[in-house]
Formats: sequence, structure tokens, C-alpha cells
Amino acid sequence: MEKNIIPICFAIDDAYTPFLAVALQSLIDNASKEYNYCIKVLHTNVKEEHMKQIKKYENEYVNIEFVDLNYYLEKVKDKLYTRDYYTNTTYFRLFLPELYPQYDKILYLDSDITIVGDISELYNTDMGTNLVAAAPDDIIQYNKVFQDYAELVVGVESYTKYFNAGVLLMNLDQLRKFKFQEKFIYLLTTVRFSVAQDQDYLNRLCKGRVTLVDRQWDCMPLVNATTKREDIKLVHYNFAYKPWHFEDVLYKEFFWEYAKKTEFYDEILKIQSEYTEEQKFKDREAEKSLRLLAEKENSCVGDDRSNQKVIDENLKKIEKSKDRLEILEKIKQLFSTLTIFVPELPDNSFSAELWNVESEVPYTALRVKNSNDVMGYGVNKEFLIPSNEIPKYPIVVVKLNERVVSVNKAQRNLSPMSIINPDIVFFSDVFDNTENASSVIQNRNFSSGDTRDRTGSIPENMKKVYEAYDVFAATNEWPRDYIYYGLTPQQPKGPFNRDFKESLVYFKLLGDPRTVMNKICDQSEDPRIDGNTHQETGGGCPGGSTILTPWTDGSLEFIVKVYVANQAGIGNEYINNFIVKPSALFKITPKDPLSSKFEVKSIELTDGIALDLPLFEWNIENYGAIIKIAIEELDISETIQSVESSTATFATNFGFDPSFGEKVKIGLKFGATATTSKTVSYTVTKSLASDELGQVIVNFEDKILKSKKNLSTGRDWKPDYTDKYRTGWYQLALSPLKYN
Repeated sequence: MEKNIIPICFAIDDAYTPFLAVALQSLIDNASKEYNYCIKVLHTNVKEEHMKQIKKYENEYVNIEFVDLNYYLEKVKDKLYTRDYYTNTTYFRLFLPELYPQYDKILYLDSDITIVGDISELYNTDMGTNLVAAAPDDIIQYNKVFQDYAELVVGVESYTKYFNAGVLLMNLDQLRKFKFQEKFIYLLTTVRFSVAQDQDYLNRLCKGRVTLVDRQWDCMPLVNATTKREDIKLVHYNFAYKPWHFEDVLYKEFFWEYAKKTEFYDEILKIQSEYTEEQKFKDREAEKSLRLLAEKENSCVGDDRSNQKVIDENLKKIEKSKDRLEILEKIKQLFSTLTIFVPELPDNSFSAELWNVESEVPYTALRVKNSNDVMGYGVNKEFLIPSNEIPKYPIVVVKLNERVVSVNKAQRNLSPMSIINPDIVFFSDVFDNTENASSVIQNRNFSSGDTRDRTGSIPENMKKVYEAYDVFAATNEWPRDYIYYGLTPQQPKGPFNRDFKESLVYFKLLGDPRTVMNKICDQSEDPRIDGNTHQETGGGCPGGSTILTPWTDGSLEFIVKVYVANQAGIGNEYINNFIVKPSALFKITPKDPLSSKFEVKSIELTDGIALDLPLFEWNIENYGAIIKIAIEELDISETIQSVESSTATFATNFGFDPSFGEKVKIGLKFGATATTSKTVSYTVTKSLASDELGQVIVNFEDKILKSKKNLSTGRDWKPDYTDKYRTGWYQLALSPLKYN
């Protein structure tokens, strides 16, 4: 991480988008330009149109990323206690240490704030080895009931040290060393703090390791507030003190100053005007209810549920039993990912679809870890299936599942919510076809041959790609200028079209089939070629080598990593996955098709597969004009992260146009303005066992199609993509596709 990057996190649902805009407006107006701000918006169900409005706040200093956690929230929402103003999103901050391992610290901010000082000053607070830095919670400080609650129920040393977690500087490095997440999960399952919820958990766990900052950084509009107006650096409209609900809120002028500068101003005024007296009454009553709830909790002290001595003792046990827990975790990892795999056997002899579960009792096969032979088991029967043979009878395979991991090893695509699940999670959403069948990449293989013009069959999501070919057929202009911005020689201005995403559309393996298979299938669970000489030689398998146990593996899993530079000087790593049946990449020929057993004779590579895998929105106002793509064959193992740097080139021909009402790209290519270059740092994630297949460089200016012909045999066809993106192991094609 570069020292000048400040990561900031917000957590919202769609209803809070207008207030997030006010917070961002105030942050950007007052923040030092000596820093770059990487803003993460953790959200549930934020509308696409609202995302587009918020993304407009990006500039050369600010990068904004939306992180959708709705999928994981659905899995654990019943475990999280919420009340009144609180939603499940309030818990998200508790998982930030594991969610962002690339950062040493991060600033978490509620969205009901207005920033009138330089936020970098707060971020640069010296915490030492303390876990968090925050201001005392004024609501606690001025009420005896809440003071008692903080000390007796939550268990802080003194109510004066009970902090508000809506403005929170988190020492992620120390929180990870502290095993914060493990301890939080323990508290979540053993004790319920019901007054301030996640804030209570934070105060309890961080007791004794808190850096208190001045109230000027978390000034609440209470009648007994003591901070002078001229000293205020951040106003927190906490609890019911919302200027968009009530007209008499202290410090309201700060909020409205920045609200007027946002696109949401009219919407916020409407929210205020339509807020009923009944709703205002409920807000006031909620504050009274909160006091009553605190009184009730205070009276429960001594119960096991809230006894501080019990909590302390059990938290210590977590530290003392570290070794035992690690052993138990290894056992869980070993057995929790076992699966029963139903193979597709040759000549339609057996598959999940063909299995008659009422009459057929299949044999059981077990892949031997130190050998490529397979042990078969039936009733009072044990037999060996040689590694170069494929059965043609009902049989299932017991093996390790390569698409799921134990929760604490889900380091890639890590969601804070997945950690709560005590069992296992999918390594990537693309593998979860139980709840999201559409995420499974449907692919089909090709064989080159006929080159008929089939443009009448072009799918809707690719029509603009073919239009771009026609528009710039006789020139050296950029096709993506037309696709993303609608630019032509006659129309040299246009806004970014978010309906399109850069997508992986074609993938093909290259090289000697034996070498390629042995490269990507290097785990004991993978099929491979043995390299030994057999009696019968086979084309594509030099020396008569045979494929070992390919029927036990199922589909191959690939990781696609896209490295994109942004104007803030931060490198984004976008990671996605796709799965492929081996038959789509390798053509296997049997020795004797009529035999009762299938013995492999030869192997050759197919002409590739079609994909429809969205990667990212390539807006060169915010992103570099060059990206890097790396592909790996996935073998789940420990992941590590490192930081790499490179120089990126950015377009500067963008500006606001009143006729469009938004920023537009001005001119084809880089227009009449000069480009800028920046050194960009990337956080690179690597799985130690995965097989790296090389990297390709893609320019925004590159052609997408070589011609309007389609390469085809039979009913399957593919566009005549440019073939420039290749390594020694694979060839791929990219194209913007329309998704909306």
C-alpha cells in the first residue's frame, strides 16, 4: 500500500443513498489533495441508478467501489439482532479486518454525517498498538442510565471511555493479531447486546485498547453539546437527530450546505416535507424506549447472559486454546469438503441424469491419494480400476470438492458474512448453482471450418460491436469509443454507457495437448497423462502416453484476474471464475469404441469455447487505457497477497456538457488533450497451488473483430475475434457486452 492512499468505508442500504451523497460531497470539498481516497461502499440492494449518481463523485483523487453483501446477508440475517434505527448493515464494520487484508488501517464512517474538516487529519491519528480510535459517545456521557449500562452490562472500564462507532478509525493489522473476528463471533453467539448492538460489541472487545479522539470529530447535535461551532470537524446526526426529518436539529446548517450541492437535494427536501407527525412521535418515543431497555439490561446484571466475569473468562479461553482450535480446524478442513461426485461416463453408460435411483445401486470409487489408480467398492467386493481405464457401469466417486472451502480458508472473495457460517462456503459465487444457476458459465466448444457471414444471427448483446466495426472499418479509430460513449466522426461527444461491461467471450488452450494437460492437471485429484510408452501409440499423445483417470475429476475451474489502474493511483484487482468440462477443451479418442471398458488412445485440443463472463465497466475517465489479464487453473490452497507497481496512462479529454447534463468524453481517442501517467500500486492475490498460465495486455484502442465473418461448423459459431491476446498456454478474446 502506498502511504498516500486513505481507504474509507461506508455501509448503506438504498434508502440512505441520498445521505451518503451529502457525506461524500462534504468529504471531497474539505479533504486534502495530498492524498488519494479509496472509498468502499458496503451495501444491500442499492439501485443501479443510485450507484451511477454516487460514482459521479469519482475524480483524480477519489475512487468509489460498491461491494454488494446482500447474498451473504440472506444467509445470516436471522443471527443478527436489530432494532429501531439499526439494520444488519451496522454489523458490516466488524468484519473489515478480514474483508480487507491489504490494508493496515481503514476509516469507517456512518452515512448520517457531514464532514467540515480535512478527513486525512483523523486518518493520520497515531493509534500505536491500540485497536481503534474514536470519540466518546455523547449520548452515553450525559445520561446516568446509559452510563450504568456501559459499565455494568457492556463492561467498559469507565463510561467516559465508551466510544461512538459511527466514526471509527480501525487498526486492521492489530485487530487481526488480536483475533478480533474470532472473539466477535464468540460474543455474538453467547451474549446479546441490545441497546447499541454492534457498537456495544466493539466497546467490549476493544476495552483498554482505544485511542480517544476529540469530540470535534464526532459532534452530535445534542442540546448539551459543548464543542464550539468553529471547532467542529464532523457532525454526526446520530439516532433521531436527522435534519432531513426534523427542522429544529442543532448544526443543521452544515448538512444543508452540502445537500444543496448534490443531485439528491430535491429528493431530500421531499423526504423532510413528507415525514409525518406520527413518524416524528415514534422517533421521540424510540429514545424513551431505549432508556427503558437500558434500565432493563442493567437489572439483569448477574445473569449468565450478561455477566462480565463469564465473558472475560471465555475470551481468555480462546487465547489459551489456540493450538487445540488449530488442530480441530485442520480436522474440519480435511473432512468437511469431501463430496460424492457422479461422473459422466462414456457412451451414455452412466451419469447423474441417467441414474435410475430406484433400481441401480452404483459402486463406490475412492481416488487414491498417492496413486492414480482408483479403488472400487461394492457389497462384499473390492477391486482396482487401472488409471488408464474408464468404467462403463454405475459408479460414484468420493473425493475432495475443489469448489468449496472451510470458512476460515475462504480468503478469495471473502465476505464478512460467510465467516459466521460454521460449515463451508463456495470458493466463488460462480460455483454456487444451487441458488444462482445463472452464475454458472455456459460454454460450448468450436471447430474451425466454414466462414459464412451469419450477421443476421448476431445476439442482441453484441450488435453494437458489429456496428462499431462498420463505423470505423476504414479508419484507425477505437471501436470501444463507439460502444461505450457512442462516439463517431460525426458525433465526437458522449457520456459513458453503463449498459456495457468488458467481458471474456472466448477461451482456447494452446500447445502440445500432453504438455497442456500435465500443466493444468498437476494435483493428485486431477486427470493427467502418464508419459509412459504403451503398445499402441496415439496421435496427440507422443510415445503412446495415456490419460490417467480423467473420469474422476469433473469440470476444470479457472480464475480470471483483471488488473485495472484508476485515477486515484490505486490498482484494482477484479477476480472472476469460470468452469469448463474437459471435453470442451480436450478431445479424447478411445482405443476400441466397442469395448466394454473405455481405454484412452489419444488426446487433442479443441478450437476453444464461447464464454459470457462480465469483468468490469471500462470507463477511461476513471480507469487506465491499458489493462492486464492473468488466467490460472484453480487448485484451492493457501492464498497470499503482494503489492506490485506499474505505470499507467490515463485519458484527460472529459468534461461536463450541459446538453447531456453530465460528464462526457470529448473527442475520439485521446482527443486534443495530453494524457497523464501515474505510478499505480496493485494488491495481487495468489493461490499457492494454482497453475499460472500467463498474462496478456489489452489496450482500450484495440480492435475487437478482424472481420464480420463467423467461424462455424454446424449450428455453433463464433465471431471472428482478434487473435492477439495469447500466451504459450492459451488464447482469449474480449468484447464489451450489453447487460442492461
